[in-house]
Amino acid sequence: MAIVLMTVVMDAVAKGMILPILPTLLQSVGDYSSAEVATALGLVFTTFSLMQFIMAPVQGALSDRWGRRPVMLFSNFALGLDCIVLALAPNFAWILIARIISGAAAGSITAANAYVVDITPPERRGAAFGLVGAAMGVGFALGPVMGGALGEVHVRLPFWVAGFLSLANGVLALFLLPESLPAARRAKLNWAQLNPLSAVWAILAKHGAIRQAFLAAFLFALASYGFSSFIVIFATYRFGWGPGELGFMMLLIGVATILVQVGLVGKAIKWFGDLRAVGYGFAVQALGLVFLGLATHPTLFLAGIVVLALSAVGESAWAGLLSRAVGDEEQGRLAGAVGAINGIGAILAPMLLAGVFALSTRYGSASYSAGSPMVVAGLMVAAGLIPAIVAGKRILSAARSRPEPAEARP
Repeated sequence: MAIVLMTVVMDAVAKGMILPILPTLLQSVGDYSSAEVATALGLVFTTFSLMQFIMAPVQGALSDRWGRRPVMLFSNFALGLDCIVLALAPNFAWILIARIISGAAAGSITAANAYVVDITPPERRGAAFGLVGAAMGVGFALGPVMGGALGEVHVRLPFWVAGFLSLANGVLALFLLPESLPAARRAKLNWAQLNPLSAVWAILAKHGAIRQAFLAAFLFALASYGFSSFIVIFATYRFGWGPGELGFMMLLIGVATILVQVGLVGKAIKWFGDLRAVGYGFAVQALGLVFLGLATHPTLFLAGIVVLALSAVGESAWAGLLSRAVGDEEQGRLAGAVGAINGIGAILAPMLLAGVFALSTRYGSASYSAGSPMVVAGLMVAAGLIPAIVAGKRILSAARSRPEPAEARP
């Protein structure tokens, strides 16, 4: 588990270093206006999410057939290649190619989640996913800070350092990370499972509870990606914050989430159980997003961010609950299908909430209407609660009747 968490932290640091410096890199390779940079960034992020949607189910199926370790190694080395291409990019086409590579190989978290399932008994998976989430939070908190500081030295230095970290991560995993999926528990693979739509549909058709769970997962993904894509715009419009205040806000989000995931998730799931923790956690998220959208004073807004961090309990419990929906031989496919749902959410959420933002600010004061996307995101989470609870009950009922595999866990 320690090696997996180290791999996740280094992966998140490398990815986080890239994000804040991408706009500057785009400006350095062409004489682009601010509007053109924004459009180019939208295309870059949409392309990445589209490739993630296509490839996540494929990588999940491959991890069920060949093991988690090869997928994680491939993802780490491919991210290193992506960073090197970005560091050398002479024009926008190179940047787009690099993001295509990274999106196609963005399977490290998918494989890491399946790895955690392999080595963790069902009743402890929610807490284990909390640790994975905390590891990601540490990486994404450190990465942007490191990227910004290195970018002050030279615009391409963060990409070289991120590439080195990714390649070093791959080398360490190559020598230190054992395979978690024994050969006896690996699934067969056919060509249909390498089609992302077929891979997702196969899981949905085989497991009725997952159909309801994926409806909830889609709504949760829309809200999550909508929040992350609009929080900066919202704070800028409503409070007039600049880089310093926005940086503090992002740091607060990261630190609060990490503290909840490390210190509270395991205890909350033990107290309430997976299903109640899901209900409580996402109820807090729905209320927290609405509160943020309506907050008119910076102090209330920052307090709302701290409260919203408590929703990490629901997210980790949800991941643990979903892992019980299928047997050990299908955990990779399940993680890949969830990755595909997240990819769709990442594509649609910015466009959907951008429309909400445009309409609300067109017919009202921008400073007061800027929070409307947050309110809509909160309503999405609330709408997902009912199918999540119904699916959760079916998943737990099916899991109790599923025979345990004969071989012991590694």
